[in-house]
Amino acid sequence: MPRIIRANVAGMTYHAINRANAGMQIFDNDEDYQLFENALKDAKEKFDR
Repeated sequence: MPRIIRANVAGMTYHAINRANAGMQIFDNDEDYQLFENALKDAKEKFDR
């Protein structure tokens, strides 16, 4: 059975996920995770309206 079509609101990000394949670890340490968090924050500040 196919997935139900999601609502698409123009210009809006409504879902972000960070998940590795087969439950593998994504970040090696807290610093790596913080770099990822900072990248998300920077992108939000750049593109937020």
